[in-house]
Amino acid sequence: MVFIVLIVAIILCLPPLQGFWQDIYPVLLYLTLAFAMKEFIRYVVMDMLLAEKGEIVYPGLFSLFWFILLLLNFVLGVSTAVFRSVFVLLWAIVSCCFVDFTLMSEPLVSWDSAYYSLLTMAYTHHVRRNPIKKAMVTSLFRHLQSMQKESPEESNSDGEAPVRATTPSSAAQSRIRARFWLALTLHHNPELRHLRKQRVGREQGPREEQDDPARPP
Repeated sequence: MVFIVLIVAIILCLPPLQGFWQDIYPVLLYLTLAFAMKEFIRYVVMDMLLAEKGEIVYPGLFSLFWFILLLLNFVLGVSTAVFRSVFVLLWAIVSCCFVDFTLMSEPLVSWDSAYYSLLTMAYTHHVRRNPIKKAMVTSLFRHLQSMQKESPEESNSDGEAPVRATTPSSAAQSRIRARFWLALTLHHNPELRHLRKQRVGREQGPREEQDDPARPP
């Protein structure tokens, strides 16, 4: 923020803008005096001299200075609007450098790509790394983890990677599950049924030839 203020100050002090400052100097001086007079009447005259503990002491003078404040606010209204526009524009430019906040309202948040991406990342990370959900799943399925730890491990024929020993019940369950998914796949894709039958026929043919010793080679 300080760097941006310094850049703006340096740009305004460039030689091509000296004529601009000479033309705008009387306006700035007038607005500064009007603002100083307004603050003096508001905090010194009305709060300290014409009022005491929230009660108006001199109603006639208070109404007079109140009318003067209304006139000063009318004079400063245009300059305040211009200052607000410039300040909001500069703040919008500064906010483009950050992704943790946005100037958009809630219905328009999706138009801020950086802030919306941050929200999406935070949501997906929370869904995947939610400690409460992980603790609940761990407590519910702790007996499954203990069963997996207690099951012995055997190495495969090559001796490269350990393989978990399977019990007859688990093998039967795996076979039933595989057949169920195969039936479901064939139901959703009926065009694959004839391919499966042909493959089964080709696999059974060589087996029958190998199992029948009476058949000549």
